[in-house]
Amino acid sequence: MFLILFLFAILDTIGLAPDNPITTTQLWIFVGILFIAIVGILTYRAYQRRSDREEDQKPTDMEQHDFDYAYREKYRDASEQWVSIFARAEESPYQVRVYFLNAVQRFLGKYLDVFFFNAEIRGGNSHYTFKQKPILKNLYTNQWDVYQDDAYIGKFKMKFKLKEMHVRYEPVDQQEERIFYQRTVMSTKTKATVSNDKVLEADADRFAIRTNHRVNITTQEIDPAFLLGLYHLTILVRNK
Repeated sequence: MFLILFLFAILDTIGLAPDNPITTTQLWIFVGILFIAIVGILTYRAYQRRSDREEDQKPTDMEQHDFDYAYREKYRDASEQWVSIFARAEESPYQVRVYFLNAVQRFLGKYLDVFFFNAEIRGGNSHYTFKQKPILKNLYTNQWDVYQDDAYIGKFKMKFKLKEMHVRYEPVDQQEERIFYQRTVMSTKTKATVSNDKVLEADADRFAIRTNHRVNITTQEIDPAFLLGLYHLTILVRNK
C-alpha cells in the first residue's frame, strides 16, 4: 500500500496522475506520516525480537513477594521458543510456548497479529497441549481442544462480554469440575475458580515488551502445569 501511494505521489508531483481531491502537498504529508508509522512499527518489532532472545532468569523478588510462579512471556512476536516458568522452591519446573501448525498461521501471527495459535506446557511428569479449533469454529468464540500426553481430555472456550472475559474448561469426564477463568477488560488481574472456590490468581505488568506474570495457585487437587497452561491461553488471546 505504501509503495502504491508513494508512486502515486511521484506521478502527481510531475503531473501524470489523474485528478484527485487533495493537493500534492497534502499527499506528500500523508506519505510521510505513513512512512514514519512503518519505520516505528518495524523498529518496535526489532526490539521485541531482541528482547525475546534474552535468556529467561528467575525474578529476584520471588522470595520477597507472595507469589508461587513467575515468567516473562514472548508471545508478542509470536515466538515459538520455550519460556521458563519459575517457582519459588524450584529453579524452572515448567516451560510453555506458542506453536503454529503451518506457514500460513506463522505468517499471520508474526506479521499481521492475526492469532490462530496452539500452545503447550511441559515439566516434571506433565505435558499438556492446547490445539485451536479451525477458523470457522472460532468466529464468535475462541476454542481449543486440550490434550494430556496426546490423550484428549476436554475443551477450552473463551468469550468476551461487555466488561469481562469469561473462559471455561469443559472436561470430557463429567465427574470432573469445570474451571472458570475471569478477567475484567483492561485489568491485569486474572482469577480461576472451581465451584466458586478460587484455585488461581495472577497479575501482570502493563505496557511491557516482555510482560512479567506472577501467579498463585491455591489448590493441590489440580496439576499446576494445567492451570498455568490455561492461564497462558487467556493471556495470549487478549491481543486478538
